[in-house]
Amino acid sequence: MSDIFKKSDPDILESQTRELQPHVDKAQNRAEAAQARLNDHLLIRLFPSESTRLAAANELVELRAGFEYRQRALGLAVEMKIKEIEEACNNVLITGRGQVRRERQEFFAGQFQLLQEAMNQRAEAFTTSMERQFQRLEAVKNERLRNKEEERLERAVDRFHEVIESMTEDFASIIHEGVSG
Repeated sequence: MSDIFKKSDPDILESQTRELQPHVDKAQNRAEAAQARLNDHLLIRLFPSESTRLAAANELVELRAGFEYRQRALGLAVEMKIKEIEEACNNVLITGRGQVRRERQEFFAGQFQLLQEAMNQRAEAFTTSMERQFQRLEAVKNERLRNKEEERLERAVDRFHEVIESMTEDFASIIHEGVSG
């Protein structure tokens, strides 16, 4: 997962700063020189000439432009980093979801197999028991008792198979409710 969050090389902000640094240094030197000239002459500071005012205004414009450029460059760099992180997070989510789905499907398949095996064992035991009861029924001499007992046993067989089918359907519906996500 650490591969996802690798820094881009070279970093945009650092490269922009390196490119702008000579211009920023030059502007700063000009501003300092102009400030030094103004500080040297009290009269010039109190009563600046048109050219001095124009130079100061131009320096201010240049400084603002440099600041705005750096601010936009920083905004772009931040935006790119945010997008990079979003893409990495989306990749992690997609990979994680796939793994969770696969594990969930394997779990439910295993549980369904266990349920089927348990039901098969119960069905075999039930069938063996019912066959013995139907064989004993043949020994009953009274026809009415034999008919009533046969009806009762047939209803028990029907109910047993209905319950097994219902349990299988209920388990399948639980899987479908829980997996749809």
